[in-house]
Amino acid sequence: MKVLKKKLDIKNNIEIIFLIVITVLIFLLYFLKIYPSWLFATILLIFDIYYLCKFRNNPFLFFLLLCILYFDYSVVITRYLFNISEFSSIYSTLKYASTKYIGITSLLLMHFVSFYILRKKYDANYNFENVFNETSSKLSRYKSLILYIMLCGVIFIIANNRFLNIVNISESILEYTLIPIIFLVYYFRNNKVLKYFMYVVVIIYAISTIHIGGRITILQPLISIYLIFYAEKFKAKNVIIAFVIGVFAFTVAGLYGDNLEYNTDKFEYTNIKYDIDVMLDRKLALDTSYSAYWTGLTIIETKNRVQTLERYKNFAEYATLYTIGGQGFSSYKKLPELSHKYYIHYYGGFINSYFYFWFGYLGILLIGIALGFFNRNVYTIKKNSSDFRKILLVYYISTLPRWYLYEPSALIRGTLLLCICYFILNIEDIKINRKKFQELINSESKLC
Repeated sequence: MKVLKKKLDIKNNIEIIFLIVITVLIFLLYFLKIYPSWLFATILLIFDIYYLCKFRNNPFLFFLLLCILYFDYSVVITRYLFNISEFSSIYSTLKYASTKYIGITSLLLMHFVSFYILRKKYDANYNFENVFNETSSKLSRYKSLILYIMLCGVIFIIANNRFLNIVNISESILEYTLIPIIFLVYYFRNNKVLKYFMYVVVIIYAISTIHIGGRITILQPLISIYLIFYAEKFKAKNVIIAFVIGVFAFTVAGLYGDNLEYNTDKFEYTNIKYDIDVMLDRKLALDTSYSAYWTGLTIIETKNRVQTLERYKNFAEYATLYTIGGQGFSSYKKLPELSHKYYIHYYGGFINSYFYFWFGYLGILLIGIALGFFNRNVYTIKKNSSDFRKILLVYYISTLPRWYLYEPSALIRGTLLLCICYFILNIEDIKINRKKFQELINSESKLC
């Protein structure tokens, strides 16, 4: 055991030295105005693959890293190591030579920081089995009531979106419907009838959004079901095979969505040969990923057009009024809309571009630390961990495509909403525990 621990310490020290050297090199070349972006893009891929292999025994972190690897690969292979036809001409509109360098190095540094926090938590013998498979305690009447209210709300939103059209439900409400779905799947997981009923609800939810090309909206609840019921049952190689099949299905759904967007309202316009040709032309890259990355680069360039105080004000608006109440309660200007004044893009934006716009490389450090604590929760999850930690894990990984590729709101506002829902659902238990704690304090004071 001591030998194993010593080997791990040596590996950790090598990692630290590597991270420090690369970080120093990034800033040194930046100040010298030398921008070998391809080099750090390659290092990013190597880093992703290394950590994927390192944490292959953790089914939850492995899946998270596999998704991140694919998103990063899609950017690196199409924008730094090779060039594909899509967006090629549009890249010439970038004004500053350093923009692509900042984009890839800020992404790399964000990964460095977020996984450095896991450095001392690595244990090769850690057992991840049965995290979600333990028998949950019987639900109280209050908790059951709240869950059934959630279920009715989800069913109404799905039915209204697809069939009824009684009220106009925004895309953000559809997106955050994921939160009650996760609660329902989690708490109903040991009831066979309700478990399979939730399967049906999720499938209908997916069908109700596919007509608008809502690939991300479809993907999120499916990921949550995978994490809760299947992640611990599959080996890494089987997950990779399933992931490749999922990528193909994801591409087909995206091409179908593109057909609808361009008023080609027939599914026959896409076929297997066409889909394969498109994927090969893109070098198996995800179009959503490199499109969002381009938007992120425009956000990084727009930083030079906005005064420092305005950028700080924009973040303050985002982190307070916008996060709590939405666009109607704040004067927050969405960064993709801001950059769209100067560049053509299709919105979205990698998460690192938002924080670089607000605070430069300091912002990358801040978001890296925040993601690091989420990653630590994923890595250190246990069978006896709290319901909150497990639900947070499911939400964090399920929404990865949204907050990593589009905007941080799914992570920031979504986590806030999740905390509120958890508090409402467990307020009865909180009151009981508070009462027991008070009784314990009183009894100890009497003894004194």
